[in-house]
Amino acid sequence: MVITSGCTVKHSPNAASIGIEDSPQFSGKGTLSIVNVQTDKTVQDLGRAGFGTLQGDLYTWTEAAVKLLTTELEELGLTVQDDGEKTIQISVTNLLPSS
Repeated sequence: MVITSGCTVKHSPNAASIGIEDSPQFSGKGTLSIVNVQTDKTVQDLGRAGFGTLQGDLYTWTEAAVKLLTTELEELGLTVQDDGEKTIQISVTNLLPSS
């Protein structure tokens, strides 16, 4: 007899949980808005976590990416606001396991 068990964990990332490499050095003038254009809020399997399955939705992961990018750009001296002169649209479409 073989008994196996596993669990499913729903993960909602925050900006601190997403690693980022050194930011490129650049500057800009004016204001910038960063928009989450991912519409898929379906909870789905995103990968394996030990013996279980990691679940989440791509909209929430994109929100975390928007917050992280906003923080990084503001630290570089750029102004990020909802009605910026220029817009960056972001959509997380897939999550790959880290190597």
